[in-house]
Amino acid sequence: TKGQEIFSKIRNSSKVLIAAVNGFALGGGCELALACDIRIASENARFGFPEVKLGLMPGYGGTQLLPRLTGMGRAKYVIFSGEMFTAVEAYQFGLVDKVVSSDTLLEEVNVLAKKIAANGPFAVKACKRAIDHGMQLLLDDALRLELQEYNKVAHSKDAEEGITAFLEKRRPSFKGK
Repeated sequence: TKGQEIFSKIRNSSKVLIAAVNGFALGGGCELALACDIRIASENARFGFPEVKLGLMPGYGGTQLLPRLTGMGRAKYVIFSGEMFTAVEAYQFGLVDKVVSSDTLLEEVNVLAKKIAANGPFAVKACKRAIDHGMQLLLDDALRLELQEYNKVAHSKDAEEGITAFLEKRRPSFKGK
C-alpha cells in the first residue's frame, strides 16, 4: 500500500517527471520509471519484472501502468515471462521514449527538461492533466476534458504573453498564469 501511495504521488505530481535510466530498472525500479511522464534510457539500461520468478507479482502499479504504455499483450509477455529486456527492446515495446548513449544520458535529459521548462508552464500542466485524466475516460468525455483545459489555457496570461512575444519576435516571459 505504501509503495502504491508513493508512486501515485509521483504520477499525480503537477510537475513533468523524467526518468533517466542507466542500469537496472527491475521490479519496483521499473515501476518507478513507469510512474514518470517520460523515460529516457541509456543503451546500458535493462528493464523487467522478475517478481514472478520469486512467486510474487508487481505491486506498485506495474500491472496497470505497463499495459497502458505497451498494450495488453506485450505487458503480459513482459510480466509473465519475468525476462529482462534491453533498452532498445524496451523502446520497441513503448516502455521507453528514447535510448541514448550512457555518456550523453544526463545531458539528453537536461536538454529535454530545459525545453519543457521554457514552454508555458500553465499550458504544460494543462496538457499533463488532459493526458493523464483523459486516459481514464471514454473518448468523448476525454475530448470534453481537453476542451475545458484548452479554454483555460487559451484565456491565460501565459497564452497572451506567448502570442505577443511571437508577434514581437522575442522569447516569451511566462508567469505560469
